[in-house]
This record gives sequence, C-alpha cells and structure tokens, in this order.
Amino acid sequence: MQRKFLLTAATAVCLLAPVSLQADTFVVQSREGMTIYSRVTPLSHFKVSFIGEITFTDDRGDIAAISAAGYLSIERRELLRTRKVVFEPDGTGGVRRTYFIGSRSRDIDDAARIWIKEALLETFYMTGLGAESRVRKLLAEGAPLGEILAEVEPLERDEARYYYLSALGASGLPEGDLLEVTQAAGELLTSSFWLGKLLTEWAGQWAQTGALAETLLAVTGEISSSYERSRTLIAMVDHLPLEGAAGRRLVESLGGIASSYEQSRATIGVAPALVRHPAALGDLINAVASISSSYEQKRSLTAIGALPGLSAGHYTLLADLTGEISSSFERSTTLISLAERAVVSDAFVQAYLDAVKEISSSYEQARSLVALDRRDDLTAEQVVALIRTAGAISSSFETGRVLARIAARTSLGAQELLAYLQVVAGISSSYEQGNAMLAILDGRELSDEVIRAALDVARGISSNSTRSQVLDRLLDRL
Repeated sequence: MQRKFLLTAATAVCLLAPVSLQADTFVVQSREGMTIYSRVTPLSHFKVSFIGEITFTDDRGDIAAISAAGYLSIERRELLRTRKVVFEPDGTGGVRRTYFIGSRSRDIDDAARIWIKEALLETFYMTGLGAESRVRKLLAEGAPLGEILAEVEPLERDEARYYYLSALGASGLPEGDLLEVTQAAGELLTSSFWLGKLLTEWAGQWAQTGALAETLLAVTGEISSSYERSRTLIAMVDHLPLEGAAGRRLVESLGGIASSYEQSRATIGVAPALVRHPAALGDLINAVASISSSYEQKRSLTAIGALPGLSAGHYTLLADLTGEISSSFERSTTLISLAERAVVSDAFVQAYLDAVKEISSSYEQARSLVALDRRDDLTAEQVVALIRTAGAISSSFETGRVLARIAARTSLGAQELLAYLQVVAGISSSYEQGNAMLAILDGRELSDEVIRAALDVARGISSNSTRSQVLDRLLDRL
C-alpha cells in the first residue's frame, strides 16, 4: 500500500513539473463563422465556442434560447479531467443540452447542473455572450439605465463590456441616456482599442447633436494609445457637427496625443472636415505648436495650407505657427509651401517675414525670401518689407542672392529701389555689393532720387575696381 502511494505521488510530481507558472493567456479566434474564446492557465484550459444568437436565463445559469443555426460549446480541461457541455437548438424552439466527461456523454445530474451553471457564469463574464438579447430584455422590462450599466462593470474583459455597451447604444435610447452611456464607456473601458471602436461606431450610428458630439469627443481623451486615439478621431470627424464646443473638444483631444507622428497624422486627417468651421480650424493650427517634432510640424502645416478654401486669416496663422518650428530646413520648407498657395495680406507677409528672421541658416532664410518674391501680387510696401528682411541675413552671398532675384522684378518703383540700396550699403562684401548694384542699373528707368542714392552707395564700396565699375555705369545713366 505504501508503494502504491509513492508511485502516485511521483506520477503527480512528473505531471506538474513541466508546468510554467506564467500568467493566464487569453486567445480569441474565428473559424468559419465560429467564435472561439480560450483561457489557458498553468493548470487548466477553458474554451468557449459559439455561433448564432445565444440568450441566457436571468440568472445566467442556463441557456433560455438559441437561434436556429446556433451552437454553444463550453469545455474545461484540468489536469487529467475534461468536462464539456454543448447547447444546440432541438428543432422545436427549445434547447438541447449534452454533457460530457472526457469523450463520453453523461446524464445531467445535480453535480453536472452545478458545473454547467458555473461554466455558463464564467462564459458570460468572460465573453459578454448574449449581451444583445440581455439588453433588449432589460429595456423591454423597463429596467433603469443605471441598473443595466451596473451589469457591465463586473464583466472581466473590455471586449465583453464593449458588446454590452454597443447593444445599449444601438437600442434607440433618448439623448440624455446616450450621454450617460457615453460617459460610462469612458470609465468602464480601459482598452484603447475597444473604446475607440465603440466611439467610432456611435459617431456613425447616432443622429448627432452638438451635445452628443462634444461628449463623444471628450471621451476620446480617455484613449491612452496615441495610435488608437488618432485613428478614432479621423474615423469620427466626418460624422459629427463641429461647431463651438465640439470643435474645441476635438482639438483638445488631438493635442493630448503623445506621439508626434500620430498627432500629425490626426491633424492631417481631421483638417479637411474643419475647413467649414473656421474657429475650430484655427484652434487646430494652434495645436500644431504642441507637436515636438519639427518634421511633423512641417507635415501638418503644409497639409493644412494645401487645403482649398482657407481664409487669409488662416494663412496668417499658419505662417505665424511656422515660426515655432525649430529646424531651419523644416521651417523654410513650410514657408515655401505657404508662399506658393497663400492668400496674400499684409498680416500674412509680416508673419512670414518674422518667421524668416528667426531662421538660423542664412541659406534657408534666402530660400524662403526668394519663394515669397516669386509672388506677383505683392504690394510695394510688402516688397520693401521683404527687401529689409533680406538685409538682416548675415551672409553677404545669400543677401546678394535674394537681391538679385528682387532686381529681376520689372515693377520696382522708387520706394522699393531706395530700400534696396539701403540694404546694399550694409553688405560687407564689395563683390556682392557690386553685383547687386549692377543688377538694378541695366534696362531700368531710374529717378534722379534713386540715382543720387545709388551714387552715395557706390562711393562707399571699399574695393576700388568694383567701385569704379559701378560708378562708370551710373555715370552712363546721367
């Protein structure tokens, strides 16, 4: 007798030894329309397979109904023992139950009923199976919304909570209840994926009002994943009215995205829907300042700037925000893109030039100014401001490059030419001074005032040969 006990103990040790004490593993699969949930622990395997619509009894201890092509199987394996129960339609509107221990079917006695009830309760709280029929029944019985929501919290997984909340959202509740359900979703769902999926679903499903839109967008702030929040906002935006508070909530949620890439992606994705909401679009542009990556700031601002229908005010704001980009190259690239498309106004040109002044690279400053000079709708005052900004470039070569471009304009008047000459006087390189002077002397009518100013600048050129060359050309014009 003692030997038999020792053999049994040794066998048990051998069986248990390979088991790794790891955390539970949960897997969801779909095979040919069948949904399969599996929870594996070091000592057990709980598996639920179902298809069709399943209706639980009120106590969740049995199945009240199953659709004609439905099927539900619950199986638990624990060491050397496997138990399973299968529910199928019996063809008369009822439910047929088959209970197995191992591979053999057994009668459903009291012990089996207890096991089946426990297995069904675990199934319900793990999967949310039967949520749709449960919600319909509770609403038909006039159950208060709070009572229905109280059934959601004990569910083990966010996926199960999602099915419950989704069924509630699709049940035709009045607006006040929908607001309560939306706020509850933000508290009950911790999974970014399931919360984003639910909010996206509701945005497209409900007849939206400003209050509903504002609440839905406010709850997106509970999505912790940058990717899921970005994806959710992009998917929701075309379904929502974005006037007033709703638009502000959208931008607030977007500005809270931690990833620069995802914030930029969301900005680009929602911007087209905001063009018809000028205040919200302005808030969106301002939110670009919270993106930490210069590249992503550029990507966002250039994408917004390329949208049709922007106002002069929006372009001014875009130019102003471009001044927040720390990279000289990315700032210059953004400005060049804006220069090609903007509705030009005094405010836009001033914001543009202010952004150029703070660029640390002389080359990028010049590149930006040349792009603005390509516009043929600048006023004389705007050209003067551009010329003076060129004078602030530290590199004589780059200042000269910008002036050469400006000199190619055929419509320079006395005001612009006098500003031009003032900048030439401040260039430290005689060579660049000479080139800039000669550029405005060929084929252009000059007033006496401009010629006198040009003579003063020419006399200040330190290189004898360059000074003589410029003076000779000027004397030819007298």
